[in-house]
Order: sequence, then structure tokens, then C-alpha cells
Amino acid sequence: SGRYPRTKTERSGKALFEHVDKESFLKNLYFMASDAKGEHFSIVVDSLEALKSSLRIPEDDISVEQDILRIADKFDANVIFVSESSGESKLDYLVDGVVRLEKEALNERLLRKMYIEKIRGTKIENPMYLFTLKEGRFVCFEKGIQLNFVHAELSKPRRIKRRKIPT
Repeated sequence: SGRYPRTKTERSGKALFEHVDKESFLKNLYFMASDAKGEHFSIVVDSLEALKSSLRIPEDDISVEQDILRIADKFDANVIFVSESSGESKLDYLVDGVVRLEKEALNERLLRKMYIEKIRGTKIENPMYLFTLKEGRFVCFEKGIQLNFVHAELSKPRRIKRRKIPT
């Protein structure tokens, strides 16, 4: 039914569709992009590894990424590729920006950091920003934010003659 029959779910501007092979995936994506009729939109692939696995494409083959970028260019769309792997890849040379997200536990709190690895044609003034996912929404804090974690001082153990030291 419709121009892209493998559509599973469409809700609030999001479309998820099943794909059997690379050609049907790209055809469906192309038809969906052409149906946008001049509206500005974004294509989000989450994750590249899952997409390539389902399409049986080797990880080092970047042809599907190149095809997605061509479709986005034709329809003036943004593309966001989410990757579960880290380190430099061939894809880094095709895209306009590379961002790495990290998280660490610090004093029983979760600290989330966004590192800007690359932005084409722009000097990176501040390569690291803190962010939160409060209520499921990405919020990035302004550069220069100060972190003030309260460190509790530990009392020094006192010695008691010929007995164990209390801890």
C-alpha cells in the first residue's frame, strides 16, 4: 500500500520501515524524501551497524552511507548517522561533522560529555560541552559552565591503644 509499502510505523513525523535489501531500503528512503514536498527534514540512521547488519553489508563498505548522503543532498535534508563504534573511519571524510558522546559516573552522578571532533570549514573553539537528557530531551550547556561537586571530608580514624582501629 502506498509508494513505500514496507513502512511499519508512521507517527509524529517519524517513519520506520522494514527493509529486505539495500536497493529497497534506498528506494523507500528516496520516495519518503520526495514526499516531503520541499519541507526541511532530517534523516536519522540509528545505528549504522544495525542497518548494515540487517542489509548484510560489510562494516567497511560505506556505499549505503554515500547513497543516503546523495539522497539528502538532492532534497536538501540533514543526515545524522549514529554509530556504536569509536575511532576514525572512512565516513569521517564524507560528513560535515563528527561528535563523540561519553558518560562517566562522578560522585554518584552521571556526567555526560559531548566532544566535537570535526566540523568542516570551522575552527572548533570549544571541543567539549556538557549535556543532559532530561525528560528524554537533549540539552547542551553553554561553554564555560563550572562544575562544583561537594566532596565530603572523611574523618581520620583515631587510634585506640592495643585495640582495633575503628573505620
